[in-house]
Amino acid sequence: MDHQIDVDVVRCHQYNELLQSPEGHRKLKRVLKCWVAANPDLDYWQGIDSLAAPFVVYNFNNEAKAYCCLQALVQKYLRNFFGKDNALYLQEHLALFGQLLGYTDPQLAHHLFVSAGFNPELFAIPWFLTLFSHIFPLNKIYHVWDTVLLGPRALPLFFAVSIMKFLRGRLLELDFNDCLLFISNMPDVDIEACIRDAIATFDICMPSLMEHKWTRKEVNLLCSSTHWYLISIFDTRQANANRFAYSF
Repeated sequence: MDHQIDVDVVRCHQYNELLQSPEGHRKLKRVLKCWVAANPDLDYWQGIDSLAAPFVVYNFNNEAKAYCCLQALVQKYLRNFFGKDNALYLQEHLALFGQLLGYTDPQLAHHLFVSAGFNPELFAIPWFLTLFSHIFPLNKIYHVWDTVLLGPRALPLFFAVSIMKFLRGRLLELDFNDCLLFISNMPDVDIEACIRDAIATFDICMPSLMEHKWTRKEVNLLCSSTHWYLISIFDTRQANANRFAYSF
């Protein structure tokens, strides 16, 4: 565990003057080790460092406060992601993300998930595990979190969908390999535009999409099918969305 933390600390947001400093490394490492010690029932995943980084920078002279912020964030919003048995929860989240994209932008979803074979598990896991702090610089993360953490608990999913819609023009031109490279090197995204779109999409989305938790059998069926996102489009539009919606 100590080795993984050491590796994560020295590559976490190193463009930032505070985090790249020896003192920044020490502070981030102490916060992470404290979090691990306080949460024996949770797993340390790569990405916790990205979650802690905004709090360490914002509270650089108060490590205790930085730790408390990290602990509160994980306990309130991400606990199920870091549980010992998080596979089903993570699969549900990814499947719902794909469904929402298919429901709001069928053309883009068909191109990505069917034509290109570029499924959510190939790129979106760190988005949700770190509430986007792994893919955006700190100045954008503060803006995202100011909205996402104060909004409905489903809002991060809608924000992820809005990112894909913002990039749709380029994504529609790419095959599997190019999609992977393009998303891995996250291009510049208009955060404000994505936030507005996420809120607007959430407001018009059917409540049933966020009311029911899938069974393991349903999740496995959807994730194993190359056309799983189409199930969402047809079933939700035929008033059968309760079967595929999600509980927050």
